[in-house]
Amino acid sequence: MSNIAELLLKNKDLGKILKQASAVSSKLKIPAYVVGGYVRDTILGKAPKEIDLMVEKNSAKFSEALAKKLKVDNIVRFDRYHTYRIPFSKAEIEIAAARKETYKSTSRKPDKVILTSIEGDLSRRDFTINAIAASIMENNFGEIYDPLSGISDLNNGVLIT
Repeated sequence: MSNIAELLLKNKDLGKILKQASAVSSKLKIPAYVVGGYVRDTILGKAPKEIDLMVEKNSAKFSEALAKKLKVDNIVRFDRYHTYRIPFSKAEIEIAAARKETYKSTSRKPDKVILTSIEGDLSRRDFTINAIAASIMENNFGEIYDPLSGISDLNNGVLIT
């Protein structure tokens, strides 16, 4: 399984959001991916409930452009974490910059956020099955990135941290 474009677009409402996010990615020249639960659930044949996007550059600029395209006036901002939530009627949309994090032993909140690439971001995720991404860029929409073999773990019913 190297491309899941058809599966990503199966839900018409959520697929339309992904296509709009793809257009924003193209216009701003910001690499963008759908990640985590959306990809995992899509592969498993389950209906995704929310959309998590990861971008390799300016997540604030991307979020503002996507919200405008979706005609949503307010964005919930977590600037310190380079994360933004668009409360959209069809699905909760979260956009985060590709990042690595460091933590103090006394806190669950990141102490330091360091911008990185898709590979760096996927390597920090909690489970291998949540470290699967699919491109939403126009030139390779649906192409899978699975550096930690999360799809294999899904197929084998294994949960690895």
